[in-house]
Amino acid sequence: MRALRERTRARGFRRLVVPVRPTGKQEYPLVPMADYVARRRPDGLPEDPWLRTHERLGARLVRIAPLAMTITGTLDRRREWTGRSLVDGENVVPGGIAPVLVSRPQGVGVYVEPNVWLEHPL
Repeated sequence: MRALRERTRARGFRRLVVPVRPTGKQEYPLVPMADYVARRRPDGLPEDPWLRTHERLGARLVRIAPLAMTITGTLDRRREWTGRSLVDGENVVPGGIAPVLVSRPQGVGVYVEPNVWLEHPL
């Protein structure tokens, strides 16, 4: 991040805003992102290790991106990806930071992943 900040500053930009996927969020896929990023350790730093790393470098949360990535797939494809048969409604899947929403009658599963935007000082 330090090198990226230096290159950004050298090119005359005034701000460096980066998208971040909190690495610990997969342990809490049903917790809303706003609640997750608000979690703090006793020392005041973020509970999430990747957010903590960025904050130690001076970054601040700019905004939550609730629809950062959407992946739609058939239930057969979802079964291949997850190794599981999914039920109607919300399904927690390995590595997911949000549940997969499944409609068995439509034969489709949709994963909508939130992320956050962080601004680093230049």
